[in-house]
Amino acid sequence: MPYSGTTFDDLTEYLIEALPIQSVLDIGAGEGKYGRLLRKYHPQAHLTGVEIMGDYISRFNLNALYDRVVNLNILDLMKQEVDTIYDLVIMGDVIEHLPKSGGTDVLHFYVHRARYLMILYPERTFQGTYLDNPHEAHISVWTKADFAPFDSVYLEREAKPPAKGIKILVGINGFMLDTQTAPLIQAVLDPYLPHSALYRVSRSFYRRLLPMSLRQRLNLSGLNREVEAAHMFTPPTRSDH
Repeated sequence: MPYSGTTFDDLTEYLIEALPIQSVLDIGAGEGKYGRLLRKYHPQAHLTGVEIMGDYISRFNLNALYDRVVNLNILDLMKQEVDTIYDLVIMGDVIEHLPKSGGTDVLHFYVHRARYLMILYPERTFQGTYLDNPHEAHISVWTKADFAPFDSVYLEREAKPPAKGIKILVGINGFMLDTQTAPLIQAVLDPYLPHSALYRVSRSFYRRLLPMSLRQRLNLSGLNREVEAAHMFTPPTRSDH
């Protein structure tokens, strides 16, 4: 479907506002959800939207939202983008629609050519064709191990109804990130995560992200446990734009 789930909307909006962004590649732009968020917080950024379905481009008027709209399979676009660098690459509910080999190629290609990558996908959720569109089918399975080669943050949450199951958000520091001028994605997430009530967060992740005092307060024991600390923390104040 051209619409993305809402489970991580608070966190994706927080990330998009906080990250230093001038150029973005939105893979699988759909109805333009992430394009609108980017325009809200980074109106001067150059946005490229990739959408394989030509009727979505006209139906959702993507040309009015993005500076550049590409009607191609992302695997074909990569052949034209060997020398193109982005501040942020977004794959919102897209990677599960790609063959596993193709999705892996996309990750490896753009981690070389981006400062940050943000990937969202559902875990173990069946979806077939939608309105006779075979590109909407889920055809690959992704786990935490698939992102282990990258400097990444892997987050899990129970899906918001009417969706079911678990939703995943992965943030990756790309090879183009210069930590002298821009923060690691872990540092950007630091003030927000304890408030966001994460599920099955790995202890090793918190060791990297949180100071010892917070780790002790969360009493993290075992590699996987639920963390519901919203009552202990106040979310950061969002600046007005």
